[in-house]
Amino acid sequence: MTIPAPTLSTAEETLGRIHDVLPVIAEHTAAAERERTLQPAAVRAMVEAGMARLLVPQSHGGLGHDLTTWFDATRLIGQVDASHAWCASLMAGQAHDICRFAPEAQQEVWRDHPDALIAAAHAPGCRATPVPGGYRLSGRSPWMSGIGHATWATFTAMLPGDDGQTPVRTLFLLPADDFTIEQTWDMVAMRGTGSNTGITDDVFVPHHRVLPMTDLLEGVTEGSLQYTAEHYRSPYVTYAPAAFLGPMLGAALGALRAFRERATAPGSRVAGFENVQYRIARAAADLDTAELLCRHSLTIVESGGPFDLESRARCARDYARAAQLIVDAVDSLMKMSGSSGFAESQPIQKVWRDIHLAASHVALNTEHSFVHWGRLRLGLERLAWHGFY
Repeated sequence: MTIPAPTLSTAEETLGRIHDVLPVIAEHTAAAERERTLQPAAVRAMVEAGMARLLVPQSHGGLGHDLTTWFDATRLIGQVDASHAWCASLMAGQAHDICRFAPEAQQEVWRDHPDALIAAAHAPGCRATPVPGGYRLSGRSPWMSGIGHATWATFTAMLPGDDGQTPVRTLFLLPADDFTIEQTWDMVAMRGTGSNTGITDDVFVPHHRVLPMTDLLEGVTEGSLQYTAEHYRSPYVTYAPAAFLGPMLGAALGALRAFRERATAPGSRVAGFENVQYRIARAAADLDTAELLCRHSLTIVESGGPFDLESRARCARDYARAAQLIVDAVDSLMKMSGSSGFAESQPIQKVWRDIHLAASHVALNTEHSFVHWGRLRLGLERLAWHGFY
């Protein structure tokens, strides 16, 4: 897909273009919900606005924006629809992942244009067999959001580690011609993400398109060291969960706006109830707090750290807490909406469904992230299975 967009623009100009395509996204939201995948016109509009190239380095023709601009963009789209925002976030975020692959792989992905659309599966659903020059890859990988419009995708398999025994999760980068899609996405929420199953069948992957997950998580690779911006080589946990929180926060803000409009509509007496005034204030404060937590973590990344274990654990903790606050705010708005809020015609019920599914992502798990930070803060040994940190 080659779509003209400015080679360089300020963050404000990019966000302005994204704002301009919100009506297109709104127009196609119902169809995405019904057909369980984004519509081509909406995908094209987001790509034209610069979403796919938002974090792509300028040396590859991208916009090279910072992570805060990425967060702002997904927050903006989320106010219209969470599924579109989720896929838009991954358009940019998974292109950012490509910056950690070998330079030769990056050149392949962005040789023709900087608008490559990347899907990803980080769970090891494939098996890889060593062959001269690379690997043969086969398997089924579910939960690949946006795979229907992807031009490239990363799949995951386990390979022996440096000791020859300990298995290491490893990413394999494939062009769209090397995988097929099975329609398996049949959920009650986030329907438009089209998070279907990618299938690989004995496809060859050269060595330069293989990346150990540890390199993705740490961030410092031959590929990422080409770039001066700190976020290209920052630990994954310090910024990756924001991919989900921008869409979630945007959707919650959209629900807050919709509730306020309903409560203050002519003939409504809802706004006069003191308990409503209290709850809407608390919900708004919770959303503001969630946003501040996210922005604080992203600021740590953009300023270059520190990236010690405690800082990483704090970022994970704060992202998880932000998700918890967003869920609580939307739950409160839903309760105030009463039985009528569950009507198909009411936007809040869709946000309520979408937010709960989004918050179930493992990167936002409060028990894991809180316990991890708590153990470190209390001087206890880090749990070995917390490899994400």
